[in-house]
Amino acid sequence: MTVELGTYRLRVGLFCFFQSRTKGCGYLTHFELCCWLAILLILSGDIHDNPGPDSSCNSSTSSFVPAEGNLSIIHYNFQSFFNKRDILYRDLRNYDVLSFTETWLDANTSSSDLIFPLFHSPFRRDRHNDAHGGILVFVKSDFFVAERRDFEVNDIECFWLELRIKGRSILVGTFYRPPNSSSVVLDYIHTSISLAVDSGIRNIVVTGDFNLDVNKSLSSRKIECLCTNFGMSQIIRSPTHFTETSQSLIDILLVTNPDDVVDCGVGEPFLDQLVRYHCPIYCIIHFDRPAASTYKRKV
Repeated sequence: MTVELGTYRLRVGLFCFFQSRTKGCGYLTHFELCCWLAILLILSGDIHDNPGPDSSCNSSTSSFVPAEGNLSIIHYNFQSFFNKRDILYRDLRNYDVLSFTETWLDANTSSSDLIFPLFHSPFRRDRHNDAHGGILVFVKSDFFVAERRDFEVNDIECFWLELRIKGRSILVGTFYRPPNSSSVVLDYIHTSISLAVDSGIRNIVVTGDFNLDVNKSLSSRKIECLCTNFGMSQIIRSPTHFTETSQSLIDILLVTNPDDVVDCGVGEPFLDQLVRYHCPIYCIIHFDRPAASTYKRKV
């Protein structure tokens, strides 16, 4: 950097290298040079704020750090969004797709109040005439994403999104099946997944809280039937829901291409739910994500 003022010419480079030249005057000391530069910067009045993402977003304290260069998806049933919003963003913002169930939102809540930085506006499906249930999905803003309402079926809570990445498409479906649902709800889920499979898109991920314990034989057969009918694999193996006296695997991840799964599993719960709680489930898929955006910086 070279700064000129009057007869003084000051040059500062990397590793604190500096040189000063004057006409008829001696060299400036290190201290005088630093003071001179500080005064010039303060008086210049034209220091430009650097555009681009907040650097704090890159120094995450997240417990979940997905592999770079792949598509990362996480699902979490957290029971009420607003009082957990900040901690959810802090711990999960490194993921590409955030799929949430039991949001407990209603029509009185504007989507503009739900926005996460660096993500598209949220996609949501609230439960009508009820303060419970609901689905909320966030997708990183560097992905092209579109709703696929043609896969939705009435009378169930589901949401489908299509992500397009470098000419390839992947469908992500989120479902919430309430406890004690009638058998017809599972039939509707079959129908919804069937519509997605019939679209011809080969890469499909289905996640959500199905309230069917895969570790119990009857529930396991129902999930296996889903997988057999649509050529999918259920990749979560550990319990995802805990109560005072029990544990169950009711949050699931179904994928059409298990060989593309780089990593998957059950994360540690990080919300203040010490008695009855769900754990987040995640998968990282070998599916090249877009190159990071570049930013012009003016100094």
